[in-house]
Amino acid sequence: DSTIDIHCHRVAPLVIKSMVKQRSPSAKAPQQTISPVSKSYNKETKTSLSSASQNKTTVFRCGLCLVGILLFTVTRRNGDKKLLRSSLNYNDDDHFVPDKGGQECSIYMAPSSIKGVTSMGIFTTRDIPKKATALQGGTDGPSITILTDKFRASGLRFPKSSWIKVWGHYAWGRGKGVPDHINYEGDSIMEYQTTFGALPNHHCVLSSTSFSFPDVPYDDSFAKYGSSPSTGASTYNTGRDWRVKRDVKAGEELFLNYGHCSRAGYPSWIPDSVPTPDEYKAAAKFLKQEWAKLPLEDDDNAEHPVVVPDDMDDRVATILPPTFETVFKNMPKGNIDSGILVKELARKHEIEERTPEWIRENGKCLEHLKANPSTLPDAGRGGFAQHFIPKGSLVVPTPMVHVMDRDWLAMYDKNGAHVGDQVVLNYCFSHPESTVALCPNTNALLINHCSPSSRDCRVNAKLTWAIDDSISEEWRQMSLEELSKQNFRGLAMEIVTTRNIAP
Repeated sequence: DSTIDIHCHRVAPLVIKSMVKQRSPSAKAPQQTISPVSKSYNKETKTSLSSASQNKTTVFRCGLCLVGILLFTVTRRNGDKKLLRSSLNYNDDDHFVPDKGGQECSIYMAPSSIKGVTSMGIFTTRDIPKKATALQGGTDGPSITILTDKFRASGLRFPKSSWIKVWGHYAWGRGKGVPDHINYEGDSIMEYQTTFGALPNHHCVLSSTSFSFPDVPYDDSFAKYGSSPSTGASTYNTGRDWRVKRDVKAGEELFLNYGHCSRAGYPSWIPDSVPTPDEYKAAAKFLKQEWAKLPLEDDDNAEHPVVVPDDMDDRVATILPPTFETVFKNMPKGNIDSGILVKELARKHEIEERTPEWIRENGKCLEHLKANPSTLPDAGRGGFAQHFIPKGSLVVPTPMVHVMDRDWLAMYDKNGAHVGDQVVLNYCFSHPESTVALCPNTNALLINHCSPSSRDCRVNAKLTWAIDDSISEEWRQMSLEELSKQNFRGLAMEIVTTRNIAP
């Protein structure tokens, strides 16, 4: 397996304009924006390089440049010539020859199939049988513990609530979904799990994913306690094993049940028009009863309209299809499984059908990377390529969860003394003259930093703004004050290869 690494000291496309700390709450802050990427490109490398980035415009830096969290390709010296690891093929043109043993990507992030929803979701382009692993390659990326009882910073420009509201949508709270060892790390905790732990959309009826914890949920075997400056600088949580709990067909969006399945428990982001499971069951019961009363037809093209009773609940009535054949056409007469019928009603009522071809065309692969111990010394885990990725191609989409003031991730004791920072900060991108930190919620956080002068690795990827994400484009024009009022993520970047990478 090849790792992919990136140089974070000078990431030209990540141009940040005037994001300066403002400690005084009475001071009037200027309108500050995250400015667009320069349109000037080097024709040979396709890398954005603006003259502004060479003068006074500032750029992002990696949060963990000493320890690293980027993909890389290890090299060794043989005289004056660098040789790649034996798992890769190398030629004099500095191009890799694809390893034909690599699997095809089958898990993508793409626009959600839920009607009227503009967010992204997770899709599969392969059939996945019940109880099978969702991700080829096994376990998702590591999870990161956040100690919320350590939030004691004061006098910051942006309130604590502006961070908690956002992260509450992407982190797991204490309880059933968090492993025991994390529950005991503090009086109040959150667990930040990327990819399948953060990206699937909610659905009570069409939920298809579940998880278990690995046999070793906490692994510090690679830590060098007391002998390495990186001790404690990366998470030792190994994450989750994500599986499907029913047969899933290629083209389906993979949903996770968040638990909001009664109308009284709907949060503000679920429209009141979304039916509950009980309402779908009521609609299915009515249809089964009426379908059984219809005479058998020799004509396969015959259609029977559904007549809605006057006393039926309005929400249940909206679920009913125009004809019985809309849902029953491919089902046998007689004893129809109510669970299957409920799911079919939910698909017809709420879901825009997707094909594997549409997903590949409009989606971004989430499966190129898998986590393994890094071959860089003291770097913890790294991201390893499990497919061939050509030069100039996407390695992993990198949607960002924002923290308006990264000092909320500082830790203080009961006497108010600063004792350290939350480890999650090492996985985020920031700038020394800005309060903002941006934290990936995909396995992009696995990718380790590589300096161009390093003898242990070679840079093979770069970080850029997502160029075809209209929401991210809009958010990059916001002032910090406007950004602080957003309760969901919206900014997005991408990791792109700078040379061919083999599995």
